[in-house]
Amino acid sequence: APLFHSTMVSLWMLDSFVRKDVEVDLLGNLLTHLCKSEPFLLNRGQLTEGLQYVLFSLEDAIVDAPKAPEFLGRILAKLVVEGIFFIQDIARAIKDGGTEPGSLLENGRAIEVLGTVLEDIKRLKGEPVLSALYSKSGVHLESFMPKKRGDFEG
Repeated sequence: APLFHSTMVSLWMLDSFVRKDVEVDLLGNLLTHLCKSEPFLLNRGQLTEGLQYVLFSLEDAIVDAPKAPEFLGRILAKLVVEGIFFIQDIARAIKDGGTEPGSLLENGRAIEVLGTVLEDIKRLKGEPVLSALYSKSGVHLESFMPKKRGDFEG
């Protein structure tokens, strides 16, 4: 049922974090195929909802799968190079994601995921494509860096 599709996407992504590298790449290919091949079984909204749940659960996932931010970034990069998502969509979801809005920014996971997205776009399509997509996005990496906390004097 289409109502279950976003849950299915999040379960697949979360499960992929404890798998091998090749399985992460296969999941990116599967999600792309389900979105781009007729009959269209997944739409962008369902992927976005699934991604939001994954971002909400990311901190918990890291306990069992330390490579979760990297693997998530690789899946998202595949969806960007296939034209399903734009970098700015991913950036917005990451900024708003976490157990509380903005918590991924505070704990450094946001830059980890987004950095992997950008690195993987470069690996998949090359520097010129990455530069073009990044400049069109309006995203500024420095806004994803965790804020440094000043020393508290008591």
